[in-house]
Amino acid sequence: MAALLPEYFDAVLVDAPCSGSGMFRRDPEARESWLQFDRLHYAGLQRGILRSAWAMLRPGGRLVYSTCTFSLAENEEVIAWMLETYPDCRIQPISKPEGVDDGLPLTTEMSGTARIWPHRTMGDGHFCALLVKAERDDRAEVKSVDPEVWEKSNVDESWETKAAREAFDLFIAETLAVDRLSLFVAAMNRGTLRYDRGRLHLLTAGIQVPVGLRKVKTGLFLGQTRRLRGQRVVFEPSHAFLMSLTASDFSRTASGSSDSDLIRRYLRGETTINPGLTMSESGYYGAVLLKYGEHLWPLGWMKTMPGNQMKNLYPQAWLRLI
Repeated sequence: MAALLPEYFDAVLVDAPCSGSGMFRRDPEARESWLQFDRLHYAGLQRGILRSAWAMLRPGGRLVYSTCTFSLAENEEVIAWMLETYPDCRIQPISKPEGVDDGLPLTTEMSGTARIWPHRTMGDGHFCALLVKAERDDRAEVKSVDPEVWEKSNVDESWETKAAREAFDLFIAETLAVDRLSLFVAAMNRGTLRYDRGRLHLLTAGIQVPVGLRKVKTGLFLGQTRRLRGQRVVFEPSHAFLMSLTASDFSRTASGSSDSDLIRRYLRGETTINPGLTMSESGYYGAVLLKYGEHLWPLGWMKTMPGNQMKNLYPQAWLRLI
């Protein structure tokens, strides 16, 4: 992965596998693991992970290294190894609240790292260091990615892709308020649409996904397409897409406060009534808005149905049972 994404990330978090001695108090499995593996076994893994992470971090970027062990070999010694191995590596001192101590004084620089002791706080045993990669004067030295590594385009000429884009365009035209469409189109033009196996993502401008890299999530997940009977393709928006919008972006809405009947029923997954809808608006997406103070916040999707009803599209995993 480091070969595909050299100096690609602004920040990297390494929550490193470790011997887990800091978790002994509440996790019996951590004690068994500690007996099975020597601490030096984990130190080797940690250094290997840091090599890859450092290669993917851009100059000027930050890397957080953390463990849940007391082991000097897995904490301060690993950071000392980083400082010796990479001349462009610096420790950024961590501001420590009450109960958080400096790292063990292996070297003077370790005062910038942090130790959490279970007898000093309500938590368990942890270690954390914030590392910064120095900027380079000669920016021409930054390695560039072979253009052949990158996907040439996220839009091909297959029937499925063209039909998916048409379905997405229709959804946008029907769902967003007329006076907000131009703003949304401008935002889309600044980014890149990526369509893969029926799922549509919006990537930040300039971000490309290398070929051969397994992709879990890329950018903002907008939604996915589904083929209905008769081969018609429709777009089904994601909850993440809704949460990226504001209350004024939607052309159809229903709103209420947290103690209103509409919001209570919506959060339970029930079909509700919106008197503001008309029969001619059946079959369109809209947003349920939560009123809090003087503001309205998008809560979830709904779909208009005959009889002024709203089909509930709130994520099932989040439904309230009472």
